[in-house]
Amino acid sequence: MNGIIALDIDGTLTHDISSISPRVLDYLHGLQGTGWTLMLLTGRTFSFAHRIFSRFRVPFYLAVQNGAEVFAMPKENRVYSHFMTRNDVRTIDTLLSPFPESYLLYTGSTCGDFCYFRPQAFGPEMLSYLKKLEMISTSPWKAFSSFDGVEGEGFPLIKYFGTRPVLFDVQSCIDPLRFASTCINDSIEKERSMLLVGHPLATKGHALRELVRRFSLKGPVIAAGDEMNDLSLLEAAQYKIAMEDGADELKAIADIIAPPAHKEGIIEALDHIMKTFF
Repeated sequence: MNGIIALDIDGTLTHDISSISPRVLDYLHGLQGTGWTLMLLTGRTFSFAHRIFSRFRVPFYLAVQNGAEVFAMPKENRVYSHFMTRNDVRTIDTLLSPFPESYLLYTGSTCGDFCYFRPQAFGPEMLSYLKKLEMISTSPWKAFSSFDGVEGEGFPLIKYFGTRPVLFDVQSCIDPLRFASTCINDSIEKERSMLLVGHPLATKGHALRELVRRFSLKGPVIAAGDEMNDLSLLEAAQYKIAMEDGADELKAIADIIAPPAHKEGIIEALDHIMKTFF
């Protein structure tokens, strides 16, 4: 069967940050062997996602940081990227200045996925958490006090932390500029919320549509996810899977509700689609 299966990673394929079930992996390998094109999409950086995709033994496409960069794997050939410009980030930096704390500015895979951050703008508890994030990066982070200290011309993602009310206020402030923005729970500390901001075309849904267009892929499109940054992904698919413990907005448009990732629910959901529709 020819078609595309586009899957979120955290909370859909995996229930922890560092592993994927061998049974899920074997199941996906089997689908690829029957002609399905696999695409994995994540809010993770390329280096952070590596611990998951390095276990795949078949070709697939990988979209990182919500579609800011897309790669053909396992050769790690970049298909395209959608980065915010320096002027974009400077504008966002100015808009965010009245809000509490600060943000992380990601630099992309070619720079080792390091972040710029303002340590003086974060409290001790937040700095301790940021240290965990820095350990995932393949390059040391760089502190800055003003935006003039930031180098580079393109940036895949801004990550802003805070309470949900503050994040929604920040999002409302940014929305008129038409950047892609979505509020999700952190994959490392589930109780922590963050706002992801990127290029207007850096969404999982656009990444899927663009892959289909660029490579003239044919056949049905199946997508699965659990968080709000997966909403555009499901909207771009013909067959939609939402995880049982995921966001209500996804479940509202899903064709199938899958058991959670710790029960390997993606297998049950995909198997149901295969047997019902194909």
